[in-house]
Amino acid sequence: MKRLVAAGAGFLVLSFGAPSGPPAPAVVIPTPLVAVRRGGEILLALQVEVLDGWAIQAPVPTLPHLIPTSLAVEGGPGLGVGSVVYPDPVRKRMAFARRELSVLTGSVVLLVPVRVAPDAPLGLRTVRGTLTYQACTDEHCRLPEEVGVAWEVLVVP
Repeated sequence: MKRLVAAGAGFLVLSFGAPSGPPAPAVVIPTPLVAVRRGGEILLALQVEVLDGWAIQAPVPTLPHLIPTSLAVEGGPGLGVGSVVYPDPVRKRMAFARRELSVLTGSVVLLVPVRVAPDAPLGLRTVRGTLTYQACTDEHCRLPEEVGVAWEVLVVP
């Protein structure tokens, strides 16, 4: 069950829970409004707080049936999006897998490089993305989750 807990200027906080178990991750916090000049480059950050006792799969999971953490981002007219930069995963032994898995835990920051075209339209723009992840405890994995995220980018001369 996905619930919106709070929303405010520049951030979105989500809580995830399941009727049959404890809550899974996470708190998802995009960067607040950023300004960038035409022809400039910026890095947008997405912070995901993975709750204690949980881990999310690495961008390249250890086992083929596990779902990788991924962030798909659309830039829009005049905004070119580069490859997302993921943090290095950690190796964690998970009882359900009977081996160490590559996972992300704790405070996870994903970076999205954005290049603004010299002729990009001026004004406030919204960059949208979708975060996909699979959360696991030591005992089991949940079904994959998708969370919509957005950043506000002000293009200036």
